[in-house]
Amino acid sequence: MKKISFLIFFSILIIIFALLFFRSKGSFSSVDSGITEIFQPVGVVFTNASGGIKDFFTNLANIGNLEKENKQLRLKVNDLESKNARMAADIGENESLKRALGFKENSGFQTIAASITFFDPTNARESIMIDKGTKDGIKPGMAATSEGFLIGRVTQVYGDSSQILLISDPLSDVPALIPDISADGLVQGQIGMGITMNQIQQDANLQAGQNVVTSGLGGSYPKGILIGKIENITKKNNSIFQSASVRTQIDFNALERVQVIIN
Repeated sequence: MKKISFLIFFSILIIIFALLFFRSKGSFSSVDSGITEIFQPVGVVFTNASGGIKDFFTNLANIGNLEKENKQLRLKVNDLESKNARMAADIGENESLKRALGFKENSGFQTIAASITFFDPTNARESIMIDKGTKDGIKPGMAATSEGFLIGRVTQVYGDSSQILLISDPLSDVPALIPDISADGLVQGQIGMGITMNQIQQDANLQAGQNVVTSGLGGSYPKGILIGKIENITKKNNSIFQSASVRTQIDFNALERVQVIIN
């Protein structure tokens, strides 16, 4: 049955092509209109089919072009994001260097710039290693800053490297001063909790936002290095002291460079 249907279909095709051929030669002019009416549905079917096939392949080509354009756009976007990230990093580094240079020029301190090479991975101590040592004039006890803020002091020195104990370490004690109210205290580290200024006289008029600097008492640190600002104040009844958390602008977990004060 399928074979017969195919033969019929094939015969119709032969008849159509034959009629079209003779029509092109000028024959069948008298019956042209009748033939056209008879085979018009078949022609419409073939015309629509060919148009659909053409549209199908055109759409495939368009999809391929869109995928290619999207890939090129993604590559351009990734390249721009990479460039923006590098520019942001360069801007941040330039700003950091400007602040460090400004501190050196305005403070009168002589400093040695150093890069951080190692963090203590055990979290047992808040300390870092830098790439400068005795060959560069570094000595134990020297104060270290970053962008003008105190970050710690040198505790161990080797030929070309040194260890710095950060002020966020519980073993760190920094004699400090609140210049606005001439109140003394002691800045101490709290692992995971920042730094706190303790032993402040109870009658001192503490206010959030007041600057905290090194007092220079005891000779451990030069006087006047900015530590941070008073944040949360804690007063206890029947105590002669009060305390306050100190907010510093330095992220100790993201340090990259330091300046060691050598005078």
